[in-house]
Amino acid sequence: GELANARGGRVAGRGGPLRVASGGRTSGLLSGNVRLLGALTVDTSALVRFYSRQVTFDDSVTATSSSTITIDQTSFASDVANVRVEQQTGGNVTIDGATLTISGAGISVGNSLQVGRQATVTIDASAALWGSGMTSANSFVNVPGTFSVSNGSTVAMYVGALRAGSVSVSGGSGATSLLVDASKRAAMANSSVCTVAGDLVVRNSSVSTTIYAGKVAVGGSVRAETSATLRVYTARLDVGSSVSDSLSVIGTSSGMLIDGRVSSWYLPAAASASSTDLAANISGGLTIQGTSATLTMYLASLDVGGSALIESTTATASMYAPVQGTRASFGGSLVLQSASRMILRSDASSGVGFDMSVAGNFLVATGTTINGIGGGFGNNSGPGSPSGMRYAGGGGGHGGEGGGSYDTGVGGRAYGSFTEPTMSGSGGSAAWHLSCPTQYAGGGAGGSALRLVVSGSANVSGTIDMSGAAGSIAGNCGWTSSGGGGSGGSVWIDCGGNLVGSGTIAVSGGVGGQSTYNAGVGGGGRIALYAANLSGWSGTLQTWSPQQSLGEIGGPGTAYLLERTSGRRRLVVDQNSITTARRAWLLDPLPLLPDATFAFDSIDLRRGAQVLLPNASWTVELASGGQLDGDRSGVFVARGRLNAQQGTGLHLSHVSVESGGRLDLADVTTLSSVYVDVNGELANARAVRVTGSGGRLRVYSDGRTSGLLSGNVRLLGALTVDTSALVRFYSRQVTFD
Repeated sequence: GELANARGGRVAGRGGPLRVASGGRTSGLLSGNVRLLGALTVDTSALVRFYSRQVTFDDSVTATSSSTITIDQTSFASDVANVRVEQQTGGNVTIDGATLTISGAGISVGNSLQVGRQATVTIDASAALWGSGMTSANSFVNVPGTFSVSNGSTVAMYVGALRAGSVSVSGGSGATSLLVDASKRAAMANSSVCTVAGDLVVRNSSVSTTIYAGKVAVGGSVRAETSATLRVYTARLDVGSSVSDSLSVIGTSSGMLIDGRVSSWYLPAAASASSTDLAANISGGLTIQGTSATLTMYLASLDVGGSALIESTTATASMYAPVQGTRASFGGSLVLQSASRMILRSDASSGVGFDMSVAGNFLVATGTTINGIGGGFGNNSGPGSPSGMRYAGGGGGHGGEGGGSYDTGVGGRAYGSFTEPTMSGSGGSAAWHLSCPTQYAGGGAGGSALRLVVSGSANVSGTIDMSGAAGSIAGNCGWTSSGGGGSGGSVWIDCGGNLVGSGTIAVSGGVGGQSTYNAGVGGGGRIALYAANLSGWSGTLQTWSPQQSLGEIGGPGTAYLLERTSGRRRLVVDQNSITTARRAWLLDPLPLLPDATFAFDSIDLRRGAQVLLPNASWTVELASGGQLDGDRSGVFVARGRLNAQQGTGLHLSHVSVESGGRLDLADVTTLSSVYVDVNGELANARAVRVTGSGGRLRVYSDGRTSGLLSGNVRLLGALTVDTSALVRFYSRQVTFD
């Protein structure tokens, strides 16, 4: 019936209930509507229940000492637009060692909401309970002041929106948790929001906060501290309104997850969600500090207004790219130090990786790692993944060809630009044995892709590793099959300042599985380093296909170095003295571009590396004073044109000119303990000296000099052969001028 003069009141003691049924009301209001004019206090195991359409508190609400407040509005589901629980401005709600349950549209608190001492709060306005009539427009929790959860309390809110002045979740006695589900179970899709005007802070061990919302906006800072965990599932996260507002994960084993994948934050089919920008914007800086502190992100874009610092042993920032890849920008510097690490995983189906820009300086200190191993195209995926395997898989190709499999000898093809590498490595091919058709040996994934533009200087004294992953083995019926290794990914660092350091940049291939039938090894990936000055860089560029006792080794990858101050352009290909017939390929950023010319001051082929210029219409040109460098073990294979006419000679690498290829010699050429084999065209053959053990000039029956038919050779200047060198002509006509 009617409750009159409902001012200040206390409900106390076990068995002391206050219950207002759905037809009950307070004076002056319609049936089902209740307004308490004064404070409500519930304690000592007492019980208060409202089954009302509307409940209004003019003053504070306090529940303590194992008492319970329940507001059940489900009998008004047909009038959902008018269902509400509200408190007048300035009022506080305190749930201390007690229980608050609202099955309704949520609650609008006058000032603060404080939940402590193992209290339990559940607010359920979800579509599962209310159907589609409940939306984020009438389903919310508003706390204009402080919203705090502490000391082993549990709060679960299934509403379309949370709006709070500030949020603090901290530990004490037992596990403390806050769940704000504005979309997953609430099923309110993109309209769901979580807005915090001030700071969002989660601290202490056994403390966790989980938020599901289409959009999360925090006006202050976001912090996970002292072993706490914060998980945010949202399509868009905005942090801060000034550069002093930051996102930080601080303290041993503290953790934070930002997951923008639609399937993670919205329960129905992803097609129902239209806003999938997968973005995080941080006005200030980003800090991950503390042993095993972690920040994990599934995002398409990350914008940090200030600097980013990752430090302490195994402090980790992990980034997982969606199909379109991930773009990240840092308004200050990006620093990894003190044995910290960054993990990069491209999308396994698209292979699109990471495009980062740093307005300040970039540091990967000694002992720190940026790890993209196996973070590229997945098993059987990518432009360099071979197909048609049965017993053993082939290695994926990228900068170099993949190693061939046992049963077909087929490895993956090379692809990607050597000057502007942006592609992930390809997966090795899977395999299975006919005797064990269900035993599937997966190929290793390719390495991830990282493009990094640094306005300042870069120091790589630690490790950047985008290598391919190893293939697996499978089979337990007397025979085993092996998956091929993934190819190396790519690293492109473009510095406005200098690049220094003594670290390692790696894009090696992954080893193949070794079993009854041995799989091929993945080819190396691609590296490009651009800087004002590279003289301070003394590190290792690891591009090779690794050693494996059985199974074919893949080809090495490529490393391109551009020094802007001097204009010096250098190509380095290194096979680490691991024998292979597979080659690195020089490919253009635009593969269909005709008559492309690549100019180098140095081509450095080391430790058995072979590099192929594959297109007959392309030219590799040694600039004035340039030369083939190396250790006299590498081979430049020309199906196009190698123009050494302006260079100082072919001193330290061999040259093989295949049919359709061309070699332009300098006016005076010395082959000192290196060889030149010609099956194509030899141009500008003037003064030639071949000298030293291993020095060799061979012109085969299809070889010729410019202007003559195949099989005809004319040397325009003197030929000198000395010191155990060798010259052989297999020609129809040989003319010495």
